[in-house]
Amino acid sequence: MSRVYRTWTIAEHHRAAAMRTEGMQTVDIAAELGRTVASVCHHLRGVPPPPRNGNHRDRILPGVEMLRAGDSIADAAATVGMDYENFCRSVRRHHGERPGTIRRRAIVARLVRLLDLGMMLPAAAAAIDIPRTTAQRYAVANGFTYSQRAGWTRAMAAK
Repeated sequence: MSRVYRTWTIAEHHRAAAMRTEGMQTVDIAAELGRTVASVCHHLRGVPPPPRNGNHRDRILPGVEMLRAGDSIADAAATVGMDYENFCRSVRRHHGERPGTIRRRAIVARLVRLLDLGMMLPAAAAAIDIPRTTAQRYAVANGFTYSQRAGWTRAMAAK
């Protein structure tokens, strides 16, 4: 099959540049114009890519808020439009701690609040959607003790 080479018109060049500034990928522009990807890359060499919307930190903030609400890391990453690994790396870079740590801290805080209000541990674990054994481990680590009579209570400070 022979290739037919045709020159770019000024209108095609402007149209490709406009598509590029709108955020279209080079492959999509080539398909739209009926050109090869290499040809489009060559003609758009001087056209800058579209500007990013704000700071990278601003992009991950909704995901971090989801982690603080106890949502999964995968859901938070999908919400901000990033894959799991890049989201974890970005959160660690901008917030100084891993996403799992942020999520765990939020879950433990909710569990402690519910236990302080008098909720039984199995019900609190179900409300937070964590396994009962994990809730027990978090409760003990935060100074709670269990008794048949009183249930889960915070241990009194030694005097």
